[in-house]
Amino acid sequence: MNDQRGHSFTAAQGANGPGGLRPAGEARTERDTPLAERDRERSPERDRERSPERPRSNVVAIAALVVGVLALVVLVLSLGTLFPLSLLLGIAAIVLGVMGKRKAGRGASPSGRGAAHRGKAQAGLLLGVLTAVLSILLPVLAIALLSGESSDLRRSVEDLIQREQVEETQPAPQAR
Repeated sequence: MNDQRGHSFTAAQGANGPGGLRPAGEARTERDTPLAERDRERSPERDRERSPERPRSNVVAIAALVVGVLALVVLVLSLGTLFPLSLLLGIAAIVLGVMGKRKAGRGASPSGRGAAHRGKAQAGLLLGVLTAVLSILLPVLAIALLSGESSDLRRSVEDLIQREQVEETQPAPQAR
């Protein structure tokens, strides 16, 4: 079929042109396709078929790693003075690491991302254990060292006092 200017039209169901006609050779638009066909193209099953599988993010494993690193940084930068805070952060990293490893084990994807998340969870767990152990050992070690040094210092001070007392009781030698 041709219009007044000589353009040819073809019959199409739901086309834009007058009487359901569109110019010949023109591609079908979304409006030209029947509703059932459009719905089938947009179905969730069809979207999953078209798009590659996206790896699931294991937020718990990432949180375990972040909290483990933070706990160790707090302990080192505070030189052990903030050991209660680093101990709590270490325990939180341990709990999150165990939870992250379990989640990574359940949701292992064929893309191999489960192993990456398992590694993050394992690293967070190990950092948490290391920080918790150091948070307990450093104060104990510091107390042991300080108590040992104070007794040595006490002995040194007592020796100095005793020498001075002895020197005071003895007469000083006179110059010739």
